Amino acid sequence: MQPQPALVLPFEVQPDLAGTMDIQIPSLAWEPLPGGRFRRVYHLHGHALPVEAAEGEGALHFFHAAPFGALAEELNARLRATFPRQVAELDLRSHPTLQALHDRYRGVIIMHSEPFEALVLTVLSQNRTGEIVRAVYPALDSRCRGVSPRSLADVPVDDLRELIRSAGPYKAPRLTETAARVLAEGEATFAKRVTNAPGPDALAYLDVVP
Repeated sequence: MQPQPALVLPFEVQPDLAGTMDIQIPSLAWEPLPGGRFRRVYHLHGHALPVEAAEGEGALHFFHAAPFGALAEELNARLRATFPRQVAELDLRSHPTLQALHDRYRGVIIMHSEPFEALVLTVLSQNRTGEIVRAVYPALDSRCRGVSPRSLADVPVDDLRELIRSAGPYKAPRLTETAARVLAEGEATFAKRVTNAPGPDALAYLDVVP
């Protein structure tokens, strides 16, 4: 008997999980598994919670063993926030090229991640393949018990170099400096500046982050 998913997220059209996990920075936190599934670990309140994602009929199915109650509800809320909507829901009829992209990628889900995690994944992916980032990130995330400015700043630079060696050990001091800066400014302030500010202002801000 197949286990029942802990969470089912329905979508307008059949989800394209492979496509979703192929072209977006947040997807680099997920490891591919046999059978078209993907896996990552969420760290919530001291608990390491593995999650597997799979395509279902018109939906994404998520399998995890979080205890029922507030912890499971928080994890499910995080998953809903990570996979909020599909390309199919966007109105891109204003230009033939945009409409063609809409039709080609309509089953792709537009992913979301915490801004600091997205920044770390972006740095790791510079001049490296997605496969390398996916091989490196789980160990880094596990060491940090969830990548955050505080947990990353607490990792000694030499240890960080080893953890991310295949993604470029020279990136370790930059990541440490970035974590320290975001920690000093406040993670909420950082998130607000990169998500709520106008695009040019957010890019200008990120240009001066180490």
